Order: sequence, then C-alpha cells, then structure tokens
Amino acid sequence: MLDAELLVRIPRNWMSEITEKFLLRTRIVDRKAYGTHGVHDLVELELGEADPAEVLRTIRHNPFVAKASLNPPERGRALASVSTRCMACHALATSACFLVRANTRPDGLLDWELIADDRGAVSSLVGGLEKAGCEVTLGHLKEVEDEEALTRRQEEILRVAFERGYFDYPKRVSIRDLAARFHVSISTISEILRKGQTKVFASYFAEKKGT
Repeated sequence: MLDAELLVRIPRNWMSEITEKFLLRTRIVDRKAYGTHGVHDLVELELGEADPAEVLRTIRHNPFVAKASLNPPERGRALASVSTRCMACHALATSACFLVRANTRPDGLLDWELIADDRGAVSSLVGGLEKAGCEVTLGHLKEVEDEEALTRRQEEILRVAFERGYFDYPKRVSIRDLAARFHVSISTISEILRKGQTKVFASYFAEKKGT
C-alpha cells in the first residue's frame, strides 16, 4: 500500500478563502457525498479572533456553497456544516483513495494525506482533480507496510467514533452509521474499535505503571 500527500488548490474553495481572510485553521471531521457532484462537510474551525458571524457570511457568499451553518463557538473552536457543489471534492469522495488527514495550510493549500492500494489510484485521483481545475502537487508518495496502513486507518476510525459521540451515553452515533461512513461491515468496524480501545488502554496503563 502507498501513503500519499497531496497539496491541492481548489478554485474558489471556501476553506481556503476563510483561511486566508481570517487567518484561522480548518480540519475536516467528516465528509459525505452531496447530490451528483458535491460534498457535505463537517469541519472544525479554530476561530482565534475571527468574528463567527462574519466567517459564516463569507462561507455562504462563496458561489459553490449551497448551504452552511455554524455552531456557537466554544473555547475559540466551532463546527461548521457546509454543503458545496465541488467537482474536486467529489473526485476525492468517489476515488479509490482513503483520506487519512485533511488540513488547510496558511497559504490556502489543502493538505491531504491518503492511503491507496497502488500508484494507479493516486494517479487517477490527481487526474480527476486537475480535470476539475485544481492545482495539485505531490508532497510524497511512499510504500507503507499493510500493518502500518491498517494502524492509521484504525486510528482514524477511532478518532471519528470519539468525535461523533460513539462512546457517549447515550451514543450520538451508531455502529451502523460508522460502518456506512467508512464503507465496511458492522463486524469489521466493531473489531477495529475493539482493537483500538485495547491499544489505548494498554498505552494508558503502561504510562501509569511507569510513573
């Protein structure tokens, strides 16, 4: 398997616009397909000194944004729900690459870390992005052991499960929803969560034992 980093500049991308205008940081928490050629993003915003109302107005002013909402900020952070008509985002959502990490850099570039089976999957995604009018730079492309790639996948699933409220009582997201989110079976997601929790507990008690 391959680990790939892509630096992507999407024309009139709302995340790049607010990053450059307000000097804030964004992180994609969850992404789903929206319509035929769009995506629905749940994004964490580190607002800093930015006015939340002005940030929301800027997002809604973007010509590719269909709808957007922003939760009241807490400790300088807020969650935004944004639906966009975006060929580039749709290319990623329908590709054979798995998104492990997505951040917006201060220069407005989107920094994507991906896991893919082979170079063909990465090349196909890059071609789709360029066809959508994006500038794409390959940050790195390197082989990773299956175990290492699986561990990253497990960590991402565990993180999303935690952030979406799977471990809350009552649960705010079901295991069925998580399985659908990552396109795996319920038994697979259950096993990944079990192994992930085991690693977390093992690490925690090992640290406690050493103190």
